[in-house]
Amino acid sequence: MSLPVDSGLLEQFNAAVALARQGRYQDALDGCTRLMDPVDRGMKHVPIVSGEFLGSVYMRMAYCLMDLDRYEDALAAFRQVRLFLSQFEDDRLFDFFYSLGNTLGNLGRIDEMDRAFSKALSIASEELGDEQRCAVTWHFLMHHAAEHGAWPYLAKEALHCMQFAQNHGLDSLKAKAAGRYAEAIRGAKAA
Repeated sequence: MSLPVDSGLLEQFNAAVALARQGRYQDALDGCTRLMDPVDRGMKHVPIVSGEFLGSVYMRMAYCLMDLDRYEDALAAFRQVRLFLSQFEDDRLFDFFYSLGNTLGNLGRIDEMDRAFSKALSIASEELGDEQRCAVTWHFLMHHAAEHGAWPYLAKEALHCMQFAQNHGLDSLKAKAAGRYAEAIRGAKAA
């Protein structure tokens, strides 16, 4: 059972989320940062909040940092989120691993990206039964591999993706994976 969250903190968090939705990522990040610092809020004590809430604040910070193309900083925020993963339900766990995978992919850290995306795919498929989330995850896995010229990895994963798409009747994903496989073969030959 989650602890209740102080209404003032929740209001500040919702204001930061609204700023992010308006594309004001730095303002949203600043709001979340202030939210995490009781001194900045003029408080003499730290209110009791749930781990889920703290994890959500760090997730929002990571999202803002990603939107600001500050991927190393986003990775540091995701490290903080890890402290609260046991508080998250499956849909939030998927969001964490999917976003972490994208952050690592943008940084070209393919092996770590693979582990994060594999976890996201497992949650999407086995826990949520959400083929759309699986398809989006496969798309970005292959995208990042191609962006960083990880041709052998891309070839292997594109084949896995084609099999997944075949098994789930996802013709568009299967065609995309086939195109990525051909791209990987060409890239490997040119390298």
